[in-house]
Amino acid sequence: MLNDDEKSKLLEAFRQKLKTDLLPPCEFAEGLVFGEGRPETRLVLVGEAPGEQEERQGRPFVGRSGQLLRRTLEAAGISPEDVWITNVVKCRPTVVQAGRRSNRAPTWREAQAWLPHLMDELEILRPQAIICLGNLAARALIQKDFKMTEGRGKWHPGPFGSHVLATYHPSYVLRQIGPQAEVVRNQFRDDIAEAGRGGRAR
Repeated sequence: MLNDDEKSKLLEAFRQKLKTDLLPPCEFAEGLVFGEGRPETRLVLVGEAPGEQEERQGRPFVGRSGQLLRRTLEAAGISPEDVWITNVVKCRPTVVQAGRRSNRAPTWREAQAWLPHLMDELEILRPQAIICLGNLAARALIQKDFKMTEGRGKWHPGPFGSHVLATYHPSYVLRQIGPQAEVVRNQFRDDIAEAGRGGRAR
């Protein structure tokens, strides 16, 4: 088993490799958003792709979605500093509308292109548990035809001996309105708590 220092060195080499191996939608190395957190973690959270705030700060999940995610982790008794947070696609996918760059969802082709890099990252980390935030991450790590309505909140076998659980992307949780909003928020909270238990016990 690698210790924290050994993993940190491998992760730095991984970062340097990505800078010279840009994939769509990346256009420049400065736009890369790497994973961050504790390398020797039991729990890794995998989102879809960075957004505008993440691109600006060079850190994953720092916008409104990230704030919700970190609050939910803390409410479940999980310190955000003790996990590793990353994305399948490491650059912000955008579309130009009225002369302005706006966020868009990453395509499945983009996710497939980035998946080998994500697997390299996970091979270094070797977590006990992984939580997929959103359908695209779940399709990449669980099964290609994954449906959140059927597979959310359930454990699945994952890479490198891990166990994987899928839940909503926090941006989806934030978009809900009316009575459904509370239902989705509670399910999201329960899934995060379950992932934390899985990360400690498995």
